[in-house]
Amino acid sequence: MNYKTLLLFPIIAMTSTAHAQTFPQTINASQTGWVDETGFGNTGNSNYLAGEFEGTEYRNYFEFDFSGLFGLVTEATVNITAPAGAFSSPNVAEILGISLVETDVDFSASSLNSVDLFNDLGNGNFVGSSIITSNGTEDVISIVLSQDFIDRGNSNGTVIIGGSVLSLDNDSSTTEYVFGNTFGNNSAVTLDVTVDPNGTAVPEPSSSLLLGLAGLTLIIKRKR
Repeated sequence: MNYKTLLLFPIIAMTSTAHAQTFPQTINASQTGWVDETGFGNTGNSNYLAGEFEGTEYRNYFEFDFSGLFGLVTEATVNITAPAGAFSSPNVAEILGISLVETDVDFSASSLNSVDLFNDLGNGNFVGSSIITSNGTEDVISIVLSQDFIDRGNSNGTVIIGGSVLSLDNDSSTTEYVFGNTFGNNSAVTLDVTVDPNGTAVPEPSSSLLLGLAGLTLIIKRKR
């Protein structure tokens, strides 16, 4: 009997089933809001304004909780609703940059007071961007997020990201913002993810595969 053939077949089968079929899932933002250049933010205000308004710069934030997902996220796109009137600028378009937040944030407090948070939202680990224009009607801005965001979500469970307008004219007298007038429920900002329920793709032999190889070695030795 050809023992090599009999044992190699289940080993190949084990490696071919190591990758499960992925499936899509949507997560609503658990928190949305803004923080201004002084570090102040009103946690009771879900408006996610970003840009310059009345001489003050604002940056927005969104929190997502990965803990309810079964498996490993492999792709992520954030969808940010921009209602009519959300865009105000002397320019035709503005550039929004999305960054990871490293600062610990207590959303149970009535207000935020964190310049570090404001800085993270403009100078943190950059994970995505979009060019935003005004079309006069409600729109949804979809931004594909980088692997750094995905890795953070898979390891931490909860991730905060946020946006800053990278194309500001630096003129305090100019009104220049995106996502104004965005009061509402948190479903206005969602995260579409692709989930692999099998966890991570196996970059090295699994334990079952190693057992199969050990069995193959033992039988070959006995056959000899």
